Amino acid sequence: MSSPIEKLIHLRDHIEERSVAAPQKLGDDSWQSVAFLIGKYRLLVNVQEISEVIEVPKLTSLPGVQPWVSGIANVRGAPLPLIDLGLYLGQEASSNKSRSHVISLDRPDTRFGLIVDQVIGMRQVQDKTIKTIETPTDLENYLSGAVEIGGEVWQIFDMDQLIFSEKFRQVAAA
Repeated sequence: MSSPIEKLIHLRDHIEERSVAAPQKLGDDSWQSVAFLIGKYRLLVNVQEISEVIEVPKLTSLPGVQPWVSGIANVRGAPLPLIDLGLYLGQEASSNKSRSHVISLDRPDTRFGLIVDQVIGMRQVQDKTIKTIETPTDLENYLSGAVEIGGEVWQIFDMDQLIFSEKFRQVAAA
């Protein structure tokens, strides 16, 4: 049987293997982002634009709203409207519920959560590496550029463009 010290060492090693580094202070030309998937799209959002990433909570559906409004959830004692970002962008609804997460925004002007297919982790973005590339038409109004990380193109999702879009403001079903 293992000694208590060996168990603690094993636990420490296990945690270190699976941990993600906390956002660190970066230069003026770099920022941390949360990487996530919506269907076939790889997206990044600046960590300063979000309040937290959580598992999808129990939802209460809302009548008379757009199909992309999944419902409302009680998150730490406060109501949080949840939007299925895939449905909103004309993609399939998130089908793998075990990997889905909520990216939550809590700003003075609005509070809501976006259900995404999968959160991949953190990525560092340097402003000088941001490029303008051809964007998919269903995403073009919500992107502010793209970067290549590890041989893959990641689109930068702009929360302000989402929040202030006319479509996003029209949650009532037609």
